[in-house]
Amino acid sequence: MSLLTNKYFILCCLVAALLCAFGLTQTGTSDRSATLIVGLQSGYPPFEFRDQQGNLTGFDVELSTLIAKKLGKQVVFQDMDFEGIILS
Repeated sequence: MSLLTNKYFILCCLVAALLCAFGLTQTGTSDRSATLIVGLQSGYPPFEFRDQQGNLTGFDVELSTLIAKKLGKQVVFQDMDFEGIILS
C-alpha cells in the first residue's frame, strides 16, 4: 500500500469510528432527526467514488449505509471538498 492510501484508510477508519460513537450516544433519544448526513469527497477509490452510472459507492458509502440501517435512519451523502467536511 502506498503512503497516500494508508492515510486515507486511517482517515476512513476514524470517520467510521466517529459515526459508530455518534450512533451509540444517540440511542434512545427520540427527538433526533431520522436522517444521518455523511460528508465525503468522491474522488478516492476504493473508499468513495462514483461508478459508471454516477452513483456514489465504495467502502465509506457502504459502511455508512450499514450504520444508518442499524440505527434505523436514512442516510444522505453530501459530496464536498475535503476542506469543507471538517467545517460542515
